[in-house]
Amino acid sequence: MKRTNKLSRLAGLIFLMTIMLFIGSCSEKGTATQPGQQLQIKIDTSRMGLASMEQLEYFILTVTGPGVSTPIEGVMVLFEGYLVGEIIVPPGVDRLFALRAFDIDGRLIYYGETTADVGTDSDVIININLYPQVQMVKLTPRFMQIPQGSDFGLDVKIYNIIHLNTVTVNIVYNNERLTFERAELDTSLTNLAWLEYTPLGMPGFAFMVGSSNEVGSIVDDSGYVTLATVYFKSYAYEPEIVVEDFIIDYVALTNTSFETIPADSVYFDGSQVEIYRPSFSTVAYWSMDDDMLQNIVYDSSPNKLNGTAFGTYLETGYHGNARVFDGFSDYVEVPDNDLLDIDAEITVSMYVFFNVDQSGGVLFSKRVPDGDINYQIRMQSSFTSANDILMFEYGTPPGHIYQTTGILRDNAYHHLAISFKYGDPSSALWMIDGQVRPGVWTTGNGTAATTVNTYPLQMGRQLSGETNDYFMGALDEISLSNKALDSIMIELLRNQIMIGKHK
Repeated sequence: MKRTNKLSRLAGLIFLMTIMLFIGSCSEKGTATQPGQQLQIKIDTSRMGLASMEQLEYFILTVTGPGVSTPIEGVMVLFEGYLVGEIIVPPGVDRLFALRAFDIDGRLIYYGETTADVGTDSDVIININLYPQVQMVKLTPRFMQIPQGSDFGLDVKIYNIIHLNTVTVNIVYNNERLTFERAELDTSLTNLAWLEYTPLGMPGFAFMVGSSNEVGSIVDDSGYVTLATVYFKSYAYEPEIVVEDFIIDYVALTNTSFETIPADSVYFDGSQVEIYRPSFSTVAYWSMDDDMLQNIVYDSSPNKLNGTAFGTYLETGYHGNARVFDGFSDYVEVPDNDLLDIDAEITVSMYVFFNVDQSGGVLFSKRVPDGDINYQIRMQSSFTSANDILMFEYGTPPGHIYQTTGILRDNAYHHLAISFKYGDPSSALWMIDGQVRPGVWTTGNGTAATTVNTYPLQMGRQLSGETNDYFMGALDEISLSNKALDSIMIELLRNQIMIGKHK
């Protein structure tokens, strides 16, 4: 029941539903009957997930429109990862661009069209959505890029198969570290169909969708339906980009008359997922795995924003060593650097062990003594509940303070992260131990910009003529980023710290 043609064997490499044509003006010339502009056309096939073009033999681009007496056609060929070609198109409005893709037997597999205006001296960028013209079981999107360690979903769609009652689909892939998590019926089929799925012996799974009505159809009148979304969790942490192919290698179909629909007439189309190592836009990363004898706090990022420890000592922390602060005179100082002057977006992540006797203290601070605060993180005990208070502060005192609460002084390490786009109060995000925590602006409203300064960065205290608010406890794995990371990226960062893969 499996179609053994090029499209099924190379199902992970067929075509993208949406493509972009970049049409650059080349020269003014034409023919006696069809004057116009010679245009160079390029389609980046890497964005389609195409490793080769063997499964689609050739492409034809046709242009028509007002004043175009005869359809203009050009053949597209594969060259160095691009579909390229040249075509003479008369300048004018509402030019209809139609792209057709054929297999080796000359059968039309995909078709799409769109309109655009063509000028005499400007580039033209158009989008064409390509739709199957044959019976097809297809995964979408055709090409996807995701960061390592994140979840993703692929939709399973049916095209041009009418009166479909039940379908069984096997999806396989190559990497055992990819985790198939679940399949969910599309909302359009709620109360109209049922879904069952089971893992295969190889990396992959099989699922079946059928009509809840014994003789009902699960597709519309054109033979189209989105069956389900299948969800995966990607793996971490490869140093290089990894490309995974998801291939449909088996399909069984039954119509509303309980007859088998020959799978030999059905094309299969898979997906390709590029899994890349995410960028945390790290300004500095202090792991605290330092040399106690030299009192140097090393920044393991390429920026090498090393600090100096005054007092403190090292002990086993959450990962490797942590630096312990006595709450009276211990601190770490990092000399001022333009990279530490963060005025647009910020994320600070760290593991913290709070001493049970700590009533309050500053963990991380870049400020003018008793003046403007670029960014600062402070902890304060609560006198009315078991929760402790975490505060992110910036601006001219009393400034702007965004706070959350949590049980922190419990003889355990906690991962804390604050993310914020200066001037956008709704962007403020506190996370504790991988969970988003509710927060509130208790002072100011977060709409103001911040002010940078030339003073050093402090860990374990603030620069102040009145009180330094020394911290009592331990700090480990401190990361400073110049982007406001979302909750997914913060959790990826935390996971990488947990296995010692952060860079």
